[in-house]
Amino acid sequence: MKNTNSFDELISLLRENVGKAYNQDSMESFETHIQELIISDTKKIANRISLLFAYWSNIEYLFGANTEASWENSPEIILLKEYKFSITNELALLCPEVISRDIGRQYRVETQDQFNLMIQILEKVDILTREERRSDSEAAIFLLEMIASHVFQIPRN
Repeated sequence: MKNTNSFDELISLLRENVGKAYNQDSMESFETHIQELIISDTKKIANRISLLFAYWSNIEYLFGANTEASWENSPEIILLKEYKFSITNELALLCPEVISRDIGRQYRVETQDQFNLMIQILEKVDILTREERRSDSEAAIFLLEMIASHVFQIPRN
C-alpha cells in the first residue's frame, strides 16, 4: 500500500475533504479558518475533529515515522508531513474548544509539553481505535476524553 499511488490518492482526499495544509507562511489564513470554525456550533466542530483525526490516522498508517523518501515520492511525503503537522495544530485548538464547551470552563493547549502530550495521545488513541475497530466518531470521542483526562487533568465521570 505504501506506494506513490497511495500517497497521491490520500493527498487528493486531503485536499478535497480537509482543505489546505497550513504552515508558517499561511498563519493568517489558518487563524481565520479556526475563528470561522469556533463561531460555529459544537456539532460542526466535533465533526471536523472526527474528520481530521481520521485523516491524521490515515497519514500515520501510510507512512508513520519510518517511511523513507525516494526521489519518486519525496514531494508527496513532504506534503503529507505538512498535512499531518497542520492537522495536529488544528486538533490542538479544536479539541480544547469542544472540551471547554462541554465542561463550561476555558481550556487551551498552552505549553509545548501539553502539545507533545497531545501528540502522544493522538498516537495511542490511533493504535487503540485500530485494534478495537472503532468508528471515526467513536475514535474522536475517545480522543476528546483522553485529552480532557491527561492534558487538562479533568476527572472522568
